[in-house]
Amino acid sequence: FRNDAPRIVEISDELLEMFPDDERLLKLKGDALLEQGEELQSFDCYKRIYQKDSTNRDALIFLGNFMYNRGIEQLKELEMHYDSLMSPTRMQYASYEWEKNRILDTDFREAASYLEKADKQYTTPYLRKTLYSIYTRLAEIGKAEMILDESKSRKKSP
Repeated sequence: FRNDAPRIVEISDELLEMFPDDERLLKLKGDALLEQGEELQSFDCYKRIYQKDSTNRDALIFLGNFMYNRGIEQLKELEMHYDSLMSPTRMQYASYEWEKNRILDTDFREAASYLEKADKQYTTPYLRKTLYSIYTRLAEIGKAEMILDESKSRKKSP
């Protein structure tokens, strides 16, 4: 059934009825759903994996990246809408700032919590880059500088 995402989802659903806690089946289904463009359903599969095993690196990375990308998209939409206003009122500006802070406090902080856990298990340049981006958006400059310093020291080490 390789590369047959709909069939993978169908079979994994049948098997998950018998083995609802099987993380491999959940991952298989989550990946197949993602391949079909069903990001939210894929997110649900990985969330179930995380709830069963909060140290599952695949789940941590998927959930962190999902929340980060969702936050980026929401910020882009918000900024596009705000930029389209010819002459924003104070209330429109306040609403824009409130919504921006909500996105940062929810999606970006949640993304950071997942990715920090994955980074503690095994770091990669991509994880570091993503965490740096999150920290700078959250104005957590100390954490962002720490990421840069650790990355520099790793390059210098033999």
